[in-house]
Amino acid sequence: MIQKERRIFLIRSLLSERAEYRNIEIPSEAAEQKQLLRALMNVRPPIPADPVFLKVQDEYLQAETAAKGMTDPDNLTPA
Repeated sequence: MIQKERRIFLIRSLLSERAEYRNIEIPSEAAEQKQLLRALMNVRPPIPADPVFLKVQDEYLQAETAAKGMTDPDNLTPA
């Protein structure tokens, strides 16, 4: 599963959890999808999640973190 597929899976899963979200359309642009996913994750109540959802979420977030890269402290300039 590629990042876009993971993101769509997560959005669909979160939208299906609450009846009031079922009419929300998934945007076609990646940036808008990311914004929607973040919003849905932020408002999700602390209830148990499906293990498949958690696995895909973990893979998605790890890939997002890896894509941002890591800061090498040796390359930082002291303030």
